Amino acid sequence: MKCLILIAFVIVVEGITDTHVPNLTATPTFLYDNSEHAMFVYGGSACYLTHLSHDQRDMTQSSSTLAALEEHVLHEITSNKKYKQISKLSQYSSEIQQLCQEKLLYEFHMTHFDTAPTVAHNPNVTVNTSTQFLFDRHEDVAAVVTDTGCYVANLGNHEQDLLETSSGIRQLEAILKRELVAGNHYKAVDGVDIRRYGQEIMTGCAGLDTYAFHLTHQ
Repeated sequence: MKCLILIAFVIVVEGITDTHVPNLTATPTFLYDNSEHAMFVYGGSACYLTHLSHDQRDMTQSSSTLAALEEHVLHEITSNKKYKQISKLSQYSSEIQQLCQEKLLYEFHMTHFDTAPTVAHNPNVTVNTSTQFLFDRHEDVAAVVTDTGCYVANLGNHEQDLLETSSGIRQLEAILKRELVAGNHYKAVDGVDIRRYGQEIMTGCAGLDTYAFHLTHQ
């Protein structure tokens, strides 16, 4: 009788979404990499990486605002439902490499619009040939570009799933238009935030006033 032996290999692929439940029972350690605009949090058995917006980077300059930022980062870690396991640390400081080497490393994305000022604005959401719906699947962000500006929203898990099919994308475009019309406040977004998104959004929003709005489906 011949036996077939199967050997399974588990490969960690950088960038693949990981179903991860964070464990921050240990007192967390925070490290900030100024050149990469990145914050690392070590607690338990893993390191967590997030990139900071312009406003959030400003908060690292004083002890009072830094404490508020660290509290917000911890909240984002524990409330996130999507993490990406990564492996490369070579571009970060030696202190970060020493802290996080041989640890599990997860990247997560924070909402970067919370500190932007609310502005009075009436968007034009008439869908015509010039309206564009743009998506950054890495950052989980959508942008609607019209003749009155560029409107950016973070996508929740439901909206992210819709991006998997052409019919889902059409449904998501309808959701974005409806939510944009129903929005009662918009926030002016610093251009530095836009530059962290994919080339499609950066190009589509170049030279336009950019606003953030929130989806009720998140």
